[in-house]
Parts: sequence; structure tokens; C-alpha cells
Amino acid sequence: SFGFNFNHNWHFRVLCKKLEEVVIWEQKKDIVINIPPGSGKSEIITIGLTAYGMGLDPSNKFIVTSYGLETAEVFTAQSKDILSEDWHKELFPVTMDRSTNSKKHFKTSKKGEAIAAGTGGKVTGFRFGTAKGYFSGCGITDDPLKASDSSSDTKLKEAELFQNQSLANRKMTSDAIKIVVMQRLHEVDVAGCCLEAGW
Repeated sequence: SFGFNFNHNWHFRVLCKKLEEVVIWEQKKDIVINIPPGSGKSEIITIGLTAYGMGLDPSNKFIVTSYGLETAEVFTAQSKDILSEDWHKELFPVTMDRSTNSKKHFKTSKKGEAIAAGTGGKVTGFRFGTAKGYFSGCGITDDPLKASDSSSDTKLKEAELFQNQSLANRKMTSDAIKIVVMQRLHEVDVAGCCLEAGW
């Protein structure tokens, strides 16, 4: 589906185990995953978990963010593409709601949805997770800051505020989980601030 051959490595098993803990509700607190570029993090975590979560329950709700809207839209568009694949439909017969057919935002017929946003972008009017008392979607942040912006105090603060204020306020309930996946760029980047806060 991604257009390349998959070469297995041990870290894929570690990532999938952690995501499975999120899905089966063993992991109930926000998590930070630090991993270098080119490690398949976006394919497995951001794109894969959104598609898998929608397959498990088409009413699940996700907000997917990255440093720029265009990048976040690529992630949600690829998740949507997976949902449309024949092999995925055989496992998870998800029906799409055609009233929202964009890269930025899509819905299922069961009122599940995924919305893309860039750091500092608009997420008001949307929430992730639901009030089910178990996994029902999550907020995923994939590289909230460009490497070239890591020397900017303004950009570092903008990314931290977006994560810990704007996105934190988009949880449907306090149990909804946020996942931050990124390479470390600075001592006070988003990952650093989250770890300092006890994630």
C-alpha cells in the first residue's frame, strides 16, 4: 500500500507492542516515542494506527497533527487509502461517509473521523476519543517541529503550547490518549516538555 517492500527490524515489534497496549486499553496515559527519521514511524504509528483503529471501530475519532498541514494531510490521506484497500475491507468492512471526501478530513458512516492539522492550526470543533470507557481513537502528533526550526525559541514554544493546550483541550474525555512521535531536536522540544510533565 505504501509502494515499497517491507524489511522487518526489531523496533517494529516494539512499536506495535506499545500500540497494541494503547488499543487494548493497557496503556492509559499519553506517550512519547522518540525515533529517528526513516524508521517507519509514520507508516506504523500515524497512518497505520489510524486505519487500524477505524477498522476496529468505525466510530473512533482521531486528530493527526504535524509541523505543517500538508504533511498531516498526507498521513490522513494514506490512512483513508488503506481503509479503501480490498485487503483491509476483507478484515474490517468500514463504509466511508462521502460527505467529507478530502485529504484533511474524512468520516465513516458510523460517525468516526480523522482530521489533519498543522502545528498552530485550527482544531476547534473536533475531538479525539469518545466517552466509551475504552480505546476510541486518539490524538497523534508526528514531528511537531521541523528540524530547521529547532533553533527558534518562538517555534519551540508554539509547538509546545499547541500540544499541551490546543490538543489537550480536544480530548473527548480525560482518558483519551495523545501520542507524540518524533526525533529529538532540542532539550525543550515537544518531547522534552512532555517527558518533563511526566508522560
